[in-house]
Amino acid sequence: ALRSSQGDDNGGFYLDDIKVDYFNPCLRPQQAAASNVTLTNASITFADPNNAGSYTLLYGTAADMALAADTISFTTTSVTLASLAPATEYHAWLRTNCPGMAGSAWTEVPAFRTLCNPYVVDEQNSYESNFEEGLDSCSSQYRIAGSTNWAAATSTEHPIGAHSGGHIASLERYNASDTAMYILPAFDFSDLPQGAELTFWLALSTYGSNFHDKLFVYTRTQDTADWTLLDSVTRTLDQWTEQCFLLPNSTNRPFYQVAFCGVTGGYGVKIDDISVHATPNCRRPVDFEAMAVTDSSATLAWDGDADRYQVHYRRLGALSWSSAMTTSTSIDITGLPNNTAFEARVRAVCAGDGPSAWSNIIYFNTDVCGAAQFYANYDSAGYDPQVTDNAPGDAYGYYSYAEILFDSARLAGLTDISAFSFHHLTTGTTNYFQNCDIYIGHTPDTVFGNFLYDSTFVHVYHGPFDFAGE
Repeated sequence: ALRSSQGDDNGGFYLDDIKVDYFNPCLRPQQAAASNVTLTNASITFADPNNAGSYTLLYGTAADMALAADTISFTTTSVTLASLAPATEYHAWLRTNCPGMAGSAWTEVPAFRTLCNPYVVDEQNSYESNFEEGLDSCSSQYRIAGSTNWAAATSTEHPIGAHSGGHIASLERYNASDTAMYILPAFDFSDLPQGAELTFWLALSTYGSNFHDKLFVYTRTQDTADWTLLDSVTRTLDQWTEQCFLLPNSTNRPFYQVAFCGVTGGYGVKIDDISVHATPNCRRPVDFEAMAVTDSSATLAWDGDADRYQVHYRRLGALSWSSAMTTSTSIDITGLPNNTAFEARVRAVCAGDGPSAWSNIIYFNTDVCGAAQFYANYDSAGYDPQVTDNAPGDAYGYYSYAEILFDSARLAGLTDISAFSFHHLTTGTTNYFQNCDIYIGHTPDTVFGNFLYDSTFVHVYHGPFDFAGE
Protein backbone atom coordinates (compact mmCIF):
# COMPACT_ATOMS: atom_id res chain seq x y z
CA ALA A 1 0.00 0.00 0.00
CA LEU A 2 1.11 3.53 -0.74
CA ARG A 3 -0.24 6.49 1.12
CA SER A 4 0.29 10.20 0.48
CA SER A 5 -0.19 12.88 3.10
CA GLN A 6 -0.39 16.33 1.51
CA GLY A 7 -0.08 19.55 3.50
CA ASP A 8 -1.64 22.87 2.58
CA ASP A 9 1.56 24.26 1.06
CA ASN A 10 2.80 21.15 -0.77
CA GLY A 11 2.61 20.71 -4.51
CA GLY A 12 1.44 17.11 -4.58
CA PHE A 13 2.82 13.58 -4.53
CA TYR A 14 3.51 11.69 -7.77
CA LEU A 15 4.52 8.12 -8.67
CA ASP A 16 5.52 6.63 -12.01
CA ASP A 17 6.82 3.35 -13.48
CA ILE A 18 6.01 1.13 -10.51
CA LYS A 19 7.32 -2.39 -10.92
CA VAL A 20 6.80 -5.43 -8.70
CA ASP A 21 9.30 -8.22 -9.36
CA TYR A 22 10.58 -11.32 -7.62
CA PHE A 23 13.41 -11.00 -5.14
CA ASN A 24 16.68 -12.13 -6.69
CA PRO A 25 19.02 -13.41 -3.95
CA CYS A 26 21.95 -13.01 -6.35
CA LEU A 27 22.70 -9.33 -5.75
CA ARG A 28 23.98 -7.15 -8.56
CA PRO A 29 27.57 -5.76 -8.55
CA GLN A 30 28.05 -2.46 -6.75
CA GLN A 31 30.33 0.59 -7.08
CA ALA A 32 31.26 -0.28 -10.65
CA ALA A 33 33.65 2.19 -12.27
CA ALA A 34 36.28 2.53 -15.00
CA SER A 35 39.82 3.55 -14.01
CA ASN A 36 43.35 3.63 -15.43
CA VAL A 37 41.95 4.59 -18.81
CA THR A 38 44.68 4.89 -21.48
CA LEU A 39 44.77 5.05 -25.27
CA THR A 40 43.69 1.43 -25.68
CA ASN A 41 43.04 0.00 -22.20
CA ALA A 42 40.68 0.50 -19.26
CA SER A 43 40.18 -1.28 -15.93
CA ILE A 44 36.67 -2.05 -14.63
CA THR A 45 36.44 -2.50 -10.86
CA PHE A 46 33.45 -3.23 -8.61
CA ALA A 47 32.31 -4.79 -5.34
CA ASP A 48 30.43 -8.10 -5.08
CA PRO A 49 28.25 -8.56 -1.96
CA ASN A 50 27.78 -12.24 -2.92
CA ASN A 51 31.48 -13.14 -3.21
CA ALA A 52 30.38 -15.29 -6.13
CA GLY A 53 33.67 -15.35 -8.05
CA SER A 54 32.01 -15.44 -11.47
CA TYR A 55 31.07 -12.41 -13.60
CA THR A 56 30.02 -11.40 -17.10
CA LEU A 57 30.71 -8.06 -18.78
CA LEU A 58 29.16 -6.68 -21.95
CA TYR A 59 30.79 -3.63 -23.57
CA GLY A 60 30.93 -1.62 -26.76
CA THR A 61 30.52 1.85 -28.24
CA ALA A 62 26.70 1.78 -28.29
CA ALA A 63 24.71 3.15 -25.36
CA ASP A 64 22.16 0.31 -25.70
CA MET A 65 23.08 -2.92 -23.90
CA ALA A 66 21.33 -4.93 -26.62
CA LEU A 67 23.91 -3.63 -29.10
CA ALA A 68 26.97 -4.44 -26.98
CA ALA A 69 29.60 -5.86 -29.31
CA ASP A 70 31.80 -7.84 -26.90
CA THR A 71 31.27 -10.23 -23.97
CA ILE A 72 33.85 -11.49 -21.51
CA SER A 73 33.65 -13.73 -18.43
CA PHE A 74 36.10 -13.56 -15.50
CA THR A 75 36.47 -14.53 -11.84
CA THR A 76 37.81 -11.45 -9.95
CA THR A 77 36.27 -8.08 -9.05
CA SER A 78 38.42 -6.25 -11.59
CA VAL A 79 39.08 -6.79 -15.27
CA THR A 80 41.18 -4.98 -17.88
CA LEU A 81 39.71 -4.25 -21.30
CA ALA A 82 42.40 -4.19 -24.00
CA SER A 83 42.63 -3.31 -27.70
CA LEU A 84 40.15 -0.44 -27.36
CA ALA A 85 40.04 2.34 -29.96
CA PRO A 86 41.66 5.67 -28.97
CA ALA A 87 39.46 8.72 -28.41
CA THR A 88 36.31 6.61 -28.16
CA GLU A 89 33.47 6.52 -25.63
CA TYR A 90 32.62 3.08 -24.30
CA HIS A 91 29.63 1.70 -22.40
CA ALA A 92 29.64 -1.46 -20.27
CA TRP A 93 27.22 -3.61 -18.25
CA LEU A 94 28.13 -6.10 -15.55
CA ARG A 95 26.40 -8.93 -13.68
CA THR A 96 27.22 -11.58 -11.09
CA ASN A 97 26.82 -15.30 -11.84
CA CYS A 98 25.88 -16.90 -8.51
CA PRO A 99 26.37 -20.72 -8.33
CA GLY A 100 23.15 -22.73 -8.46
CA MET A 101 20.85 -19.80 -9.29
CA ALA A 102 20.07 -17.24 -11.95
CA GLY A 103 22.51 -14.42 -12.56
CA SER A 104 22.03 -11.04 -10.91
CA ALA A 105 20.43 -8.03 -12.53
CA TRP A 106 22.76 -5.99 -14.75
CA THR A 107 24.71 -3.04 -13.38
CA GLU A 108 25.61 -0.26 -15.80
CA VAL A 109 29.21 0.94 -15.60
CA PRO A 110 29.52 4.74 -16.00
CA ALA A 111 30.59 5.53 -19.56
CA PHE A 112 34.29 6.22 -20.10
CA ARG A 113 36.40 7.60 -22.94
CA THR A 114 39.79 6.34 -24.01
CA LEU A 115 42.59 8.84 -24.45
CA CYS A 116 43.29 10.46 -27.79
CA ASN A 117 46.45 9.85 -29.76
CA PRO A 118 49.07 12.32 -28.50
CA TYR A 119 48.79 15.81 -29.98
CA VAL A 120 51.94 16.59 -31.97
CA VAL A 121 53.65 19.81 -30.88
CA ASP A 122 56.68 20.90 -32.93
CA GLU A 123 58.21 24.09 -34.33
CA GLN A 124 55.22 24.63 -36.63
CA ASN A 125 52.36 23.30 -34.49
CA SER A 126 51.22 24.32 -31.02
CA TYR A 127 48.28 23.30 -28.88
CA GLU A 128 45.77 26.10 -28.20
CA SER A 129 42.52 25.97 -26.20
CA ASN A 130 40.17 28.86 -25.37
CA PHE A 131 37.09 26.71 -24.48
CA GLU A 132 34.78 28.36 -27.02
CA GLU A 133 33.70 24.85 -28.07
CA GLY A 134 33.66 23.54 -24.51
CA LEU A 135 36.30 21.47 -22.75
CA ASP A 136 38.61 19.67 -25.15
CA SER A 137 37.04 16.36 -26.14
CA CYS A 138 40.43 14.70 -25.73
CA SER A 139 40.90 16.05 -22.22
CA SER A 140 39.74 14.23 -19.10
CA GLN A 141 38.87 15.14 -15.56
CA TYR A 142 37.97 13.58 -12.26
CA ARG A 143 36.88 14.71 -8.81
CA ILE A 144 39.26 14.16 -5.93
CA ALA A 145 37.09 15.63 -3.15
CA GLY A 146 33.62 17.19 -3.05
CA SER A 147 30.93 17.32 -5.71
CA THR A 148 32.22 19.88 -8.23
CA ASN A 149 33.99 19.22 -11.52
CA TRP A 150 35.54 21.36 -14.24
CA ALA A 151 33.23 22.83 -16.87
CA ALA A 152 33.29 25.27 -19.76
CA ALA A 153 31.48 28.36 -18.50
CA THR A 154 31.19 32.12 -18.65
CA SER A 155 32.75 34.30 -15.97
CA THR A 156 30.30 36.71 -14.32
CA GLU A 157 32.52 37.97 -11.49
CA HIS A 158 36.09 37.92 -10.19
CA PRO A 159 36.82 38.76 -12.99
CA ILE A 160 33.90 39.68 -15.25
CA GLY A 161 34.29 38.07 -18.66
CA ALA A 162 36.75 35.63 -20.19
CA HIS A 163 40.30 36.65 -21.00
CA SER A 164 39.37 36.25 -24.68
CA GLY A 165 36.18 35.09 -26.34
CA GLY A 166 33.26 34.23 -24.11
CA HIS A 167 34.10 30.97 -22.31
CA ILE A 168 36.63 29.65 -19.80
CA ALA A 169 37.43 26.45 -17.95
CA SER A 170 36.05 26.87 -14.45
CA LEU A 171 35.93 24.92 -11.21
CA GLU A 172 33.39 26.69 -9.00
CA ARG A 173 31.92 26.12 -5.57
CA TYR A 174 31.53 29.09 -3.25
CA ASN A 175 32.44 28.85 0.40
CA ALA A 176 33.54 25.22 0.20
CA SER A 177 36.68 23.26 -0.61
CA ASP A 178 36.27 20.88 -3.55
CA THR A 179 39.20 19.44 -5.48
CA ALA A 180 39.20 18.24 -9.11
CA MET A 181 41.80 17.49 -11.79
CA TYR A 182 41.56 18.68 -15.40
CA ILE A 183 44.00 16.76 -17.63
CA LEU A 184 45.00 18.13 -21.02
CA PRO A 185 45.31 15.80 -24.02
CA ALA A 186 48.54 13.83 -24.21
CA PHE A 187 51.31 15.54 -26.21
CA ASP A 188 54.02 14.25 -28.54
CA PHE A 189 57.20 16.35 -28.24
CA SER A 190 59.40 13.97 -30.28
CA ASP A 191 60.55 16.77 -32.60
CA LEU A 192 61.27 19.34 -29.87
CA PRO A 193 64.97 19.20 -28.97
CA GLN A 194 64.56 22.41 -26.95
CA GLY A 195 61.49 21.13 -25.07
CA ALA A 196 58.09 22.74 -24.59
CA GLU A 197 56.57 25.67 -22.72
CA LEU A 198 53.12 26.03 -21.12
CA THR A 199 51.30 29.36 -20.88
CA PHE A 200 47.76 30.12 -19.71
CA TRP A 201 45.72 32.89 -18.10
CA LEU A 202 44.49 32.39 -14.54
CA ALA A 203 42.11 34.02 -12.07
CA LEU A 204 41.77 33.01 -8.39
CA SER A 205 39.72 34.69 -5.69
CA THR A 206 38.79 34.68 -2.01
CA TYR A 207 35.33 34.21 -0.47
CA GLY A 208 35.16 35.87 2.94
CA SER A 209 38.35 35.40 4.95
CA ASN A 210 38.65 31.63 5.14
CA PHE A 211 38.07 30.24 1.63
CA HIS A 212 40.64 30.67 -1.13
CA ASP A 213 40.92 29.31 -4.67
CA LYS A 214 44.17 27.47 -5.45
CA LEU A 215 45.72 25.86 -8.53
CA PHE A 216 48.40 23.17 -8.72
CA VAL A 217 50.05 22.22 -12.04
CA TYR A 218 51.28 18.65 -12.54
CA THR A 219 53.16 16.79 -15.30
CA ARG A 220 54.03 13.20 -16.16
CA THR A 221 55.85 11.41 -19.00
CA GLN A 222 53.94 8.10 -18.97
CA ASP A 223 50.19 7.54 -18.84
CA THR A 224 50.51 5.18 -15.86
CA ALA A 225 53.16 7.20 -13.96
CA ASP A 226 52.50 9.22 -10.83
CA TRP A 227 51.95 12.94 -11.29
CA THR A 228 54.83 15.31 -10.41
CA LEU A 229 54.06 18.77 -9.04
CA LEU A 230 55.42 21.47 -11.36
CA ASP A 231 54.22 24.54 -9.47
CA SER A 232 51.31 26.04 -7.54
CA VAL A 233 49.51 29.37 -7.49
CA THR A 234 47.69 30.21 -4.25
CA ARG A 235 47.58 34.02 -4.02
CA THR A 236 44.43 35.93 -4.94
CA LEU A 237 44.29 36.96 -8.63
CA ASP A 238 41.04 38.86 -9.11
CA GLN A 239 42.12 39.85 -12.63
CA TRP A 240 43.39 37.67 -15.45
CA THR A 241 47.12 37.01 -14.99
CA GLU A 242 49.34 35.13 -17.44
CA GLN A 243 51.25 32.11 -16.13
CA CYS A 244 54.28 30.61 -17.90
CA PHE A 245 56.14 27.39 -17.12
CA LEU A 246 58.90 25.48 -18.88
CA LEU A 247 57.80 21.85 -19.02
CA PRO A 248 60.53 19.76 -17.35
CA ASN A 249 61.84 16.63 -19.08
CA SER A 250 59.90 17.49 -22.24
CA THR A 251 62.84 17.31 -24.67
CA ASN A 252 62.05 14.84 -27.49
CA ARG A 253 59.38 13.12 -25.39
CA PRO A 254 56.87 11.02 -27.41
CA PHE A 255 54.33 11.16 -24.56
CA TYR A 256 53.72 14.00 -22.10
CA GLN A 257 50.74 15.10 -20.01
CA VAL A 258 49.85 18.28 -18.12
CA ALA A 259 47.12 18.48 -15.46
CA PHE A 260 45.51 21.35 -13.56
CA CYS A 261 44.38 20.49 -10.04
CA GLY A 262 41.99 23.13 -8.72
CA VAL A 263 40.88 23.65 -5.13
CA THR A 264 37.73 25.76 -4.74
CA GLY A 265 36.81 28.20 -2.02
CA GLY A 266 36.44 31.63 -3.58
CA TYR A 267 34.49 32.49 -6.72
CA GLY A 268 36.08 29.73 -8.76
CA VAL A 269 39.38 28.59 -10.24
CA LYS A 270 39.29 30.03 -13.77
CA ILE A 271 41.60 29.24 -16.69
CA ASP A 272 41.62 30.61 -20.25
CA ASP A 273 43.76 30.59 -23.39
CA ILE A 274 45.98 27.58 -22.73
CA SER A 275 48.97 27.20 -25.04
CA VAL A 276 51.56 24.40 -25.24
CA HIS A 277 54.29 25.24 -27.74
CA ALA A 278 57.96 24.90 -28.57
CA THR A 279 60.21 26.74 -26.14
CA PRO A 280 61.21 29.97 -27.95
CA ASN A 281 64.83 30.54 -28.93
CA CYS A 282 64.73 33.56 -26.65
CA ARG A 283 62.87 32.04 -23.77
CA ARG A 284 61.24 34.08 -21.08
CA PRO A 285 62.76 33.93 -17.58
CA VAL A 286 61.09 31.60 -15.07
CA ASP A 287 61.13 31.07 -11.28
CA PHE A 288 60.98 34.85 -10.82
CA GLU A 289 60.92 35.87 -7.13
CA ALA A 290 61.65 38.73 -4.73
CA MET A 291 64.33 38.07 -2.12
CA ALA A 292 65.95 40.01 0.75
CA VAL A 293 63.24 42.68 0.84
CA THR A 294 63.98 45.56 3.23
CA ASP A 295 62.31 48.90 3.92
CA SER A 296 64.04 50.49 0.90
CA SER A 297 65.30 47.71 -1.39
CA ALA A 298 64.60 44.29 -2.86
CA THR A 299 66.65 41.66 -4.68
CA LEU A 300 64.83 40.16 -7.68
CA ALA A 301 66.09 36.82 -9.03
CA TRP A 302 65.09 34.41 -11.81
CA ASP A 303 66.29 31.52 -13.96
CA GLY A 304 67.34 32.05 -17.57
CA ASP A 305 70.11 31.57 -20.13
CA ALA A 306 70.16 34.93 -21.95
CA ASP A 307 73.02 37.44 -22.10
CA ARG A 308 70.92 40.38 -20.89
CA TYR A 309 67.62 41.00 -19.09
CA GLN A 310 65.22 43.90 -18.75
CA VAL A 311 63.44 44.32 -15.41
CA HIS A 312 60.28 46.38 -14.91
CA TYR A 313 58.95 47.37 -11.47
CA ARG A 314 56.38 49.85 -10.16
CA ARG A 315 54.13 50.63 -7.21
CA LEU A 316 51.04 48.47 -7.28
CA GLY A 317 48.38 50.39 -9.21
CA ALA A 318 50.81 52.80 -10.94
CA LEU A 319 50.48 53.29 -14.70
CA SER A 320 54.13 53.46 -15.78
CA TRP A 321 57.03 51.07 -15.15
CA SER A 322 60.55 51.82 -13.97
CA SER A 323 63.12 49.90 -16.04
CA ALA A 324 66.56 48.45 -15.34
CA MET A 325 68.98 46.31 -17.40
CA THR A 326 71.34 43.61 -16.13
CA THR A 327 73.57 40.82 -17.47
CA SER A 328 72.99 38.72 -14.35
CA THR A 329 70.02 36.57 -13.31
CA SER A 330 69.39 38.84 -10.32
CA ILE A 331 69.25 42.56 -9.65
CA ASP A 332 69.14 44.80 -6.57
CA ILE A 333 66.43 47.47 -6.71
CA THR A 334 67.21 50.29 -4.26
CA GLY A 335 65.73 53.62 -3.22
CA LEU A 336 62.22 52.20 -2.74
CA PRO A 337 59.73 53.85 -0.33
CA ASN A 338 59.02 51.88 2.82
CA ASN A 339 55.76 50.07 3.59
CA THR A 340 54.77 50.01 -0.10
CA ALA A 341 53.39 47.28 -2.39
CA PHE A 342 55.22 46.69 -5.68
CA GLU A 343 54.87 44.50 -8.75
CA ALA A 344 57.66 43.45 -11.11
CA ARG A 345 58.34 41.49 -14.30
CA VAL A 346 61.42 40.51 -16.30
CA ARG A 347 62.20 39.47 -19.88
CA ALA A 348 65.26 38.20 -21.71
CA VAL A 349 66.98 40.32 -24.37
CA CYS A 350 68.56 37.97 -26.91
CA ALA A 351 70.91 39.00 -29.71
CA GLY A 352 69.35 38.29 -33.09
CA ASP A 353 66.06 36.94 -31.71
CA GLY A 354 64.54 40.03 -30.12
CA PRO A 355 63.23 40.15 -26.54
CA SER A 356 61.35 37.26 -24.98
CA ALA A 357 57.83 37.46 -23.64
CA TRP A 358 57.53 38.94 -20.15
CA SER A 359 57.72 36.63 -17.15
CA ASN A 360 54.93 36.13 -14.67
CA ILE A 361 54.31 39.27 -12.60
CA ILE A 362 55.41 38.98 -8.97
CA TYR A 363 54.42 41.12 -5.97
CA PHE A 364 56.31 42.22 -2.88
CA ASN A 365 56.02 44.74 -0.03
CA THR A 366 58.82 46.82 1.40
CA ASP A 367 59.10 46.77 5.20
CA VAL A 368 57.99 49.52 7.57
CA CYS A 369 60.85 51.95 8.06
CA GLY A 370 63.31 50.71 10.69
CA ALA A 371 61.45 47.54 11.67
CA ALA A 372 59.12 44.84 10.51
CA GLN A 373 55.40 45.26 11.03
CA PHE A 374 53.55 43.53 13.87
CA TYR A 375 50.39 41.84 12.60
CA ALA A 376 47.92 39.47 14.18
CA ASN A 377 44.74 38.26 12.50
CA TYR A 378 43.55 35.69 15.09
CA ASP A 379 42.78 33.11 12.38
CA SER A 380 43.95 30.12 14.43
CA ALA A 381 43.78 28.79 17.94
CA GLY A 382 47.48 29.46 18.43
CA TYR A 383 47.33 33.21 17.80
CA ASP A 384 49.75 35.61 19.44
CA PRO A 385 49.45 37.91 21.34
CA GLN A 386 47.38 36.31 24.09
CA VAL A 387 43.89 37.59 24.81
CA THR A 388 42.69 37.46 28.43
CA ASP A 389 39.12 38.12 29.47
CA ASN A 390 38.96 40.00 32.80
CA ALA A 391 35.12 39.96 32.80
CA PRO A 392 34.22 42.40 35.58
CA GLY A 393 30.62 42.56 34.38
CA ASP A 394 27.56 40.40 35.01
CA ALA A 395 26.54 37.05 33.50
CA TYR A 396 25.50 38.66 30.23
CA GLY A 397 28.96 40.11 29.75
CA TYR A 398 27.96 43.73 30.38
CA TYR A 399 31.06 45.89 30.85
CA SER A 400 33.39 42.94 30.40
CA TYR A 401 36.63 43.60 28.56
CA ALA A 402 39.66 41.80 27.18
CA GLU A 403 43.31 42.76 27.26
CA ILE A 404 45.42 42.09 24.19
CA LEU A 405 48.94 41.76 25.58
CA PHE A 406 51.73 42.70 23.18
CA ASP A 407 54.83 41.32 24.87
CA SER A 408 58.11 43.22 24.68
CA ALA A 409 59.76 40.58 22.50
CA ARG A 410 57.14 40.98 19.77
CA LEU A 411 57.34 44.80 19.97
CA ALA A 412 61.15 44.94 19.99
CA GLY A 413 62.32 47.77 17.75
CA LEU A 414 58.87 49.31 17.29
CA THR A 415 59.82 52.60 18.94
CA ASP A 416 58.49 54.85 16.18
CA ILE A 417 54.86 53.85 15.70
CA SER A 418 53.06 55.86 13.03
CA ALA A 419 49.76 53.99 12.92
CA PHE A 420 47.77 51.50 14.96
CA SER A 421 45.08 49.72 12.92
CA PHE A 422 42.44 47.13 13.65
CA HIS A 423 39.18 45.75 12.28
CA HIS A 424 36.09 45.46 14.46
CA LEU A 425 32.74 44.05 13.36
CA THR A 426 29.86 44.60 15.80
CA THR A 427 27.10 42.01 16.04
CA GLY A 428 23.68 42.09 17.66
CA THR A 429 21.00 39.77 19.01
CA THR A 430 17.30 40.26 19.56
CA ASN A 431 17.67 42.06 22.89
CA TYR A 432 21.33 42.98 23.22
CA PHE A 433 23.80 44.87 21.06
CA GLN A 434 27.51 44.24 21.42
CA ASN A 435 29.68 47.30 21.88
CA CYS A 436 33.43 47.70 21.70
CA ASP A 437 35.68 50.43 23.12
CA ILE A 438 39.44 50.37 22.55
CA TYR A 439 41.99 51.72 25.03
CA ILE A 440 45.76 51.62 24.93
CA GLY A 441 47.93 51.30 28.04
CA HIS A 442 51.66 51.29 28.60
CA THR A 443 51.79 48.28 30.94
CA PRO A 444 49.65 45.20 31.57
CA ASP A 445 48.82 46.66 34.97
CA THR A 446 47.00 49.59 33.38
CA VAL A 447 43.33 48.62 33.33
CA PHE A 448 42.34 51.55 31.12
CA GLY A 449 44.81 53.69 29.21
CA ASN A 450 44.19 56.37 26.61
CA PHE A 451 40.79 56.12 24.92
CA LEU A 452 41.09 55.43 21.18
CA TYR A 453 37.93 54.07 19.66
CA ASP A 454 34.18 53.63 19.97
CA SER A 455 32.39 50.99 17.86
CA THR A 456 33.02 51.84 14.25
CA PHE A 457 33.56 49.02 11.84
CA VAL A 458 37.09 49.68 10.58
CA HIS A 459 39.39 52.29 12.08
CA VAL A 460 43.01 53.37 11.79
CA TYR A 461 44.22 55.49 14.72
CA HIS A 462 47.26 57.56 13.84
CA GLY A 463 50.00 58.07 16.42
CA PRO A 464 52.76 58.56 17.05
CA PHE A 465 52.68 56.46 20.21
CA ASP A 466 55.54 56.61 22.70
CA PHE A 467 56.58 53.06 23.59
CA ALA A 468 59.98 54.06 24.93
CA GLY A 469 60.96 51.93 27.89
CA GLU A 470 58.02 49.54 27.53
